[in-house]
Amino acid sequence: MFFTISKTPSSLLKESHTVGKWIVSTDKGWQTFRSSAGKHFRKGLGNIDCEIIFTDDDWQIITSGIRRFPLWRSTDGDTVSNIQVTDHIIHNPHTVSHRNNQLHIGFREPPSSLLPRSHITISRQDLEEQLCDNLVKQAETLVKQSIPIIAPNSRGVDSALVRAALDYSGIEYSSDKISNALIEKEHLANHYCFWGYGQMLDEGRPHIQATGYFGDAYMSRNPTYVSLYLKKWNINLTEQFDKAGSTYMRNTFDRQYRANLEQFEYPANPDATLIDMLINDFQVWHIDECLTWTPFVDLDLMTLCLSMDPDTAIDQCVNAGLSKSLIKRLSPARLEEVQQNHNGSLPV
Repeated sequence: MFFTISKTPSSLLKESHTVGKWIVSTDKGWQTFRSSAGKHFRKGLGNIDCEIIFTDDDWQIITSGIRRFPLWRSTDGDTVSNIQVTDHIIHNPHTVSHRNNQLHIGFREPPSSLLPRSHITISRQDLEEQLCDNLVKQAETLVKQSIPIIAPNSRGVDSALVRAALDYSGIEYSSDKISNALIEKEHLANHYCFWGYGQMLDEGRPHIQATGYFGDAYMSRNPTYVSLYLKKWNINLTEQFDKAGSTYMRNTFDRQYRANLEQFEYPANPDATLIDMLINDFQVWHIDECLTWTPFVDLDLMTLCLSMDPDTAIDQCVNAGLSKSLIKRLSPARLEEVQQNHNGSLPV
């Protein structure tokens, strides 16, 4: 779901369409059609979608809910893209349109459920039941899809939970190991925003790829985010890791988060900062004829996880305990596929 709207075609994308004075460059798989509103370019699946609508020389970019991909603009505002990286990022949840010969970037109020709240929590049992209902409901939408579904056979807990949701819903899929046959990403400019494509299989035909790594932060799996969440209870996450010893996430915490959290300057409003970081955490979106199914990137799921009690948030971040409980409820056999330590390496 890559695109560039500009006055010249993008060298990074293979397809281009001229609309008035504009050229829309895209990857494969977009639908194009006309309506009374103008010319439409549309692509998406589930929680990740995009529609670009042109009316004469004006255009607007529309997404359902919160935008799930980054956007950059040129200095003069004549180019907007989610593949051509510049120094001018368009922060989410701002909307983008071009009218009267000028680029307009407007603030879009996030859903009220994501606004910072007080210490409102729900019980772990209720949380698990509602999260299971959410994942199953999302999985069942795939019944109507006619293209193959792949759920890579990663040994990580997030991918196992994705497969468990598909299992419970009776969705047919193949489970291939991540191998050297990965999507070619040289045209993605080797920018850190596109790191997730290094984990996507190159199927070479239209298909849906179920991912577990985009949105895992919504499931309270990122220590920086969880540290912000626990601030309202004055809980030090590093101390919780030290007390827990050798756990599922200890190796990753020690290598990637411990030093950063020691220097982290907590803002005056940690909850607002957390939500802002979550909705601007982009990892992977559709590419060519590969559609991604990322059930964790869901606003209702995020709202539920922002209602975790502190003990559950700690257990989830330290042990992936909540995710393991959901797997046990949905498809217990998938627990046997989860490796003992995150990314397979022992704690430091």
